[in-house]
Amino acid sequence: NDNDFSEELEKIACLRRYVLIPPIVKAMETFTSGGSQAPLCIPYREEENMYTIVADKSLVILFSIRFQDADDITLAHVFFNGFKDAKRDTSLGNAPSVSFTEGRKPLELKNFKGCKEPNNPEELKNYCFVAFSIREEHCSPKLRNNTLDLLLSFRNYLEYHLKCSKAYMHYKMRKRCTALLEALEDARDKTG
Repeated sequence: NDNDFSEELEKIACLRRYVLIPPIVKAMETFTSGGSQAPLCIPYREEENMYTIVADKSLVILFSIRFQDADDITLAHVFFNGFKDAKRDTSLGNAPSVSFTEGRKPLELKNFKGCKEPNNPEELKNYCFVAFSIREEHCSPKLRNNTLDLLLSFRNYLEYHLKCSKAYMHYKMRKRCTALLEALEDARDKTG
């Protein structure tokens, strides 16, 4: 049956989600019950990790992101400043706060022995760290699945927007170059 087959394919597509969710759900439950737990490292990409940190009545989901290209770090910096600016928008009052550090470990990971990112500043220059401060309402049964889906798709969301930004800038540069070449052609002496 085609319907059963598509349901099975959907379950297979969600396999990664089902593997990564339990530690985050446990952190959410600990957070909502007012407890604390040791930071937990969840490897989710090669050389990149996600950390759950529950302490001092707060839940922080922290991503370490390793960029291959320095331009990506610059674009990501602009992108994350957009997150900070969005926090000022009163219509997005329920959004988690986002902090971004590049080239150095955030304070949450300074003394964490399970941190897998290098300590050498030279090696850390390609790393960025993004921390989401999750609120209690994001952990409620009503919003939990949406919160989990957004967190687990964050890295792909970032990658998509970085590639789109690069493509848009290349498009604008090509368009500008074409306009300059046309202006140069129009300015050339055509009398002789």
